[in-house]
Amino acid sequence: MKNFYLIILAIGAVISQLSAQSPHFFGITTTGGGSGAGTIYRTDTNGTNLSLIDTFDVVQNGKNPSNQELLEVNGKMYGVTNLGGDNDAGVLFEFDPATGNYTVRHNFDDSTGKNPNCYLLLSSNGKIYGTATRGGVNNTGTIFEYNTTTNVLVRKQSMGTSIITGRNPNGKMVEASSGVFYGVCQAGGALNSGTVFKYTLSTNIIEQKDDFESNVSGRNVYGGLMKASNGILYGMTSYGGIGTNAGTLYQFDIAVDSIKVLVHFNGLNGRNGRGVPIQIGGDLYGLTYYGNYSSSTGKGLLYKYNIAADTISRVRTFGSTNTGYYPTGNLVPSTAGKYFIVMQTGGISNNYAGTISEWNLSTNAFTNRKSFNAGLNGSRPLGNLKKSSVNGKYYGLASNGGSGDFGTIYEFDAINDTIINKHNFSPSNKGKRPSGTLVKAPNGKLYGITEEGGLYGNGTIFEVDPTTQILTKKIDFTDAVGRMPTGGLTLATNGKLYGVTIRGGAVDRGVIFEYNIATNTLLKLKNIFPLGYNPVGALIQAANGKLYGTSTYGGSAQGMLYSYDITLDTLIRHDSFRSTIDGSYPRGKLMQATNGKLYGTTSSGGTHGKGTVFEFDITADSIKVLDHFTDANGATPYGGLIQTTNGNLYGVTTRGNTSGIGSKYGVIYQFDLIADTIKALAEFFNVSTGFGGYGELLEASNGNLYVTSSSKSGGNSEATLNEFNPLTNSFVAITRLLGQTYGSLIELVSPNNASIKEGSSTISQLIVYPNPTNSILNFDTKGERIQEVRIFNISGNLIDSRLKGTKFIDVSHYKNGVYIIQVQTQNVITLSRFIKN
Repeated sequence: MKNFYLIILAIGAVISQLSAQSPHFFGITTTGGGSGAGTIYRTDTNGTNLSLIDTFDVVQNGKNPSNQELLEVNGKMYGVTNLGGDNDAGVLFEFDPATGNYTVRHNFDDSTGKNPNCYLLLSSNGKIYGTATRGGVNNTGTIFEYNTTTNVLVRKQSMGTSIITGRNPNGKMVEASSGVFYGVCQAGGALNSGTVFKYTLSTNIIEQKDDFESNVSGRNVYGGLMKASNGILYGMTSYGGIGTNAGTLYQFDIAVDSIKVLVHFNGLNGRNGRGVPIQIGGDLYGLTYYGNYSSSTGKGLLYKYNIAADTISRVRTFGSTNTGYYPTGNLVPSTAGKYFIVMQTGGISNNYAGTISEWNLSTNAFTNRKSFNAGLNGSRPLGNLKKSSVNGKYYGLASNGGSGDFGTIYEFDAINDTIINKHNFSPSNKGKRPSGTLVKAPNGKLYGITEEGGLYGNGTIFEVDPTTQILTKKIDFTDAVGRMPTGGLTLATNGKLYGVTIRGGAVDRGVIFEYNIATNTLLKLKNIFPLGYNPVGALIQAANGKLYGTSTYGGSAQGMLYSYDITLDTLIRHDSFRSTIDGSYPRGKLMQATNGKLYGTTSSGGTHGKGTVFEFDITADSIKVLDHFTDANGATPYGGLIQTTNGNLYGVTTRGNTSGIGSKYGVIYQFDLIADTIKALAEFFNVSTGFGGYGELLEASNGNLYVTSSSKSGGNSEATLNEFNPLTNSFVAITRLLGQTYGSLIELVSPNNASIKEGSSTISQLIVYPNPTNSILNFDTKGERIQEVRIFNISGNLIDSRLKGTKFIDVSHYKNGVYIIQVQTQNVITLSRFIKN
C-alpha cells in the first residue's frame, strides 16, 4: 500500500503542476515568411493563437543572373540579375573587385523593364545600355540607359507590339555606329519567331529590320549579335532552321537590312546556339549548347566558320565530366593562343556544378582549369569571364549555388587556378527550406534542419528556444560533411542528434551525420553509397540501440533498408525493395511497434504501383510486404507510420481518396497489425484540408491525431493544420499555416519543461533521460540493479511494465503527455516523471 500511495502522491503533484499549462504545437513551413524561405510557428492544439516564431530570411539583392558577361567601367563591374530585388523583377548591380563591395544600383519594375536577360553595352557616349525582356508600355520589353556618374537608370524606349518590333529582347546588343544599336528579340515579329531591331539614340526610335522565320532562318535567338571586321553582324538561333530543328548560324547585313542563314546546325556541326561567335583571323569560332546526338559527346560543340569560304567545320565536342559540358557563352582570350570556356555543368566535384576549362587553338587540347563547388562558390555558371584591369583576375556569374542557391559573383585567379565566391545573390544565412520534424533535446530546446542556405548553401542545423522563442543557427553543412539534410533529426540515447543528407559524400549520394549539441560539432559518419543513395526519411533508434533508415534509391533494386551501429561505427544494408513485390522508393520514417518489428511505407511500386506498407523483422533480417495501396485506401505515401496508444498504426498518403475514383488529394489511413490491411478513414479535400502531407501524424495528449497538409488549393503559399478524431473519424482543418509544409508537428506540454527528477528521501537516486523524449527513455540507477519498471499515466492507470535488467524503453508509441515511472531496485522503489513529446 505504501508504494501505491507514493504513486498517487506523485501523480497528484504532476496534475497540480499541469493545471495551469496548456499543450501546444511547434511546427515548420518549408516556404512562407517575407522571403518565402520558410518559417517556424507555434499554435494551440485547437488551432488558435497561431504565432510566427521566426522566418528564414533572404537578403533581397537580386538573384539568378542569366547568360552574360560583366561589363567593366572605370574599374567597376556591372551586370544584371533576371529575378530578385525589391520587385522580384531583377536588378542592375555594381561590383568593385578592389573592395569586394556589391551595390544594387536599380531595382527593375514595370516602368523601366522587368527580367533583364542581356549583356550590358558601354556606348561611345560613356553610358550603359541594355534590354529587359518584359515590362514597359506594352509589357514586351524595354531598352534602358544607366549613367554611372549619377547612378540613375531610365527607360529609353518600350518595345512596340509583338508584330511591330518583336518582343522579349535579350542577349547582346552592338553599337554599329555612334548612337545606333542593333539587337534581337526572342519572340514576336510577323512570324512570331523573333526579330532583328535597330535603335537610334538621337531619335529614340526602335525599328524592326527583319523577321526570323522558324523553318528557314531559325527561332529563339538567345545570344544576341557580334560585329565582325567586315562590318556584318553575326549570331545564332537556338532552334528552327531546315532539317533537325537544331538552330542556325546567321548574318545580318546592315546595308541591306536582311537576315541570311549561313549554316543549319544538324548535330554534327553543333546544335542549339546560345551565345555569339568570336572572330579569330578570318574565322568565326562559336559554341553550341549541344553537339551530336551521342550521350557522351553531344554535350556541347566548338565549331569554326570560315567567312570567305562560307564553310563550317567541327573543332571538338564536349562530354567529359572532368572538363565539363553545356557551354552557354563564347570563347574568352586567356594567354596567347588559348581561350577560356565556362561550362554549365560537370567537373570533378561531387555536385557537377560546372567548370572553367581552357582550349588551346594550336593543339586543340582541352583542359580543366578549375571545377565549381555549388555551396562554396556557385553552380551552373553562365556566360563569360571578364578580366579586370584592376587586378588581372577574371570575374563571372553563376546562376545558382552560394548561400541562398540564387547564384554568385565569382573570381577566377588564372595564376593559382582558384575560384573564390565574392558575393552571394540573395543569401539565406540562417538557412532556407526547413523540413522534417523538430526534436526536443535534453536541454529543453528544439532542433531542426534546413535543406538549403547557410554559409555554403548546403543547409544548416538550427536551435529554437521554446521559452524565449529565439531561433539560432548552430552550424552549417559543408561538402565534407554532406549537403541538403532532410527528414529531420533523431535524438539518440547518447544525447547526440543523428540525421541524413540527400546529397554529399561519395559521388554526391548522401551521408549519415552526427551532431553533438554540447560541442556544436557536425561529423560525417558514413557514406550511404554504394549500399544505396539519396535517403529522404529520418532515422529512428530501435530498442537494440541501432539507427535504422531507408534510402530512396539503390540497393539491389529500388531502395534499401539499412542500420547504423553507433557503438561499432558500422553501416549495414539489410534488404532491398523490389518494385512490384514489396514496393519501391521508400521516403518516410520507419517506426518500431510494440511487437519489436519495424514498419514503413514505400511511395511507389507494389501490385498497383501506388506504394505499400511493409514490415522489417530485425531478427529475420528481411522485408515483408503486408498490403498494397490501391487509390481507394490511398496512394503514394511520402511519410511513415505512427503507433498510437490503442496499438493501431496510422499514416497519411499524398494521393488517393476513399471512393477510389481517380487519384485525388490523399487520405488518412489505419493499418491493422492483425489483419495486415490498409483502411482509408478520411480523405483530404484541396480547398479545405489541403493536399495530403509529406510527414507523419502526431498523436496529441488529447488523443486526437494531427497532420499538416503539404499545401492548399488556390496557391502554394499556404497549407493547413488538420485534426483527426480516431473515435469518430471526423477530419477538419483547424487553422491555416504560413506556407507549404514538408514535415510533422511536435507537441510541448510547456515550453519551460526541462528534465525533472522526483522521489522521496528514502529512495535511491534515479535519473531518466532524455526528458522530454519522443523515442527512447533511459534510466540510470547509479549501479543498482533494476528489478522492475512500471509506467503509469497521469490518471494512475498502469500502461507498461518491464522486468529485470531493463535499462531503457521505447515510448515512441505513447500519447504525448506526462507519465510517472516507478523503478524498483532490490528493496527500494524510486518514482520519477517524464514527458513524452
